[in-house]
Amino acid sequence: MPLIVITPTASGMSINPLNYNNFFRVNANNEVQAQADAEFLVNNLGAKRVAVLYNDDETYGIDLGQRTVKALESLGAEVVLERMVALEQSEFAEEVQAIAAADPDAIFYAGYEIEAPYLRADLVHAGITVPFLASDGAFLSATIDESEGTAEGMYVSAFAPNPSQAVDENWIREYQEVERRNPDTYSINGYSALEVLAEGVKKAGKFDAAQVATAIRSLSIETPVGKISYDAQGEVSDAPIYIFQVQNEEWVQVYPVP
Repeated sequence: MPLIVITPTASGMSINPLNYNNFFRVNANNEVQAQADAEFLVNNLGAKRVAVLYNDDETYGIDLGQRTVKALESLGAEVVLERMVALEQSEFAEEVQAIAAADPDAIFYAGYEIEAPYLRADLVHAGITVPFLASDGAFLSATIDESEGTAEGMYVSAFAPNPSQAVDENWIREYQEVERRNPDTYSINGYSALEVLAEGVKKAGKFDAAQVATAIRSLSIETPVGKISYDAQGEVSDAPIYIFQVQNEEWVQVYPVP
């Protein structure tokens, strides 16, 4: 039976809306994130020599890491180290040694909160404190909590603003009543994905998957993650990327400036 699938965070380019007529995102894809992260490193942080590491998740880490390498080089930056690490890796002695030898002025990591805090901790403990930017997969509280107090100052890219900046107190209270917890970094993405589905069904006037998919592709709605509409390729039009920095052990949006 045909189903509508709406992901709140999946960004892999192997999941192509052109090939899956019933598949939708509410977030940017890897190509958009790679370009935005490269521009932040070069234009905002002044990076000229960048070490790029990524985990061996083929649909996410490898793809995003390699796209970021290309984006950095297109902006005139030199990628002085490109290295793949294991998914769920927690010790990075060899990688830290290689980074030290490469002497970058910034580090980019494409991976998850499973690895990012341990990589950050090993770097800081080794005295490597150049700007460190991790991808959206690390935009979770665990990155701060598991970093042994070393997360301060690191950056992460994200697909949405912080919930506290995107929704009001009533939304947060109602979320707490349902989930029995505070909204975390990507809670509003899930809510926005459901909004897209609900509006698609409403516009189609029925639950037929093909008609709902057609309706969704013609939507233009405001959600907590921003305005959502779809381009001819089925991707979110003008999907934003947000950059956060850890300040006083909290994620603080630094770009675009709220």
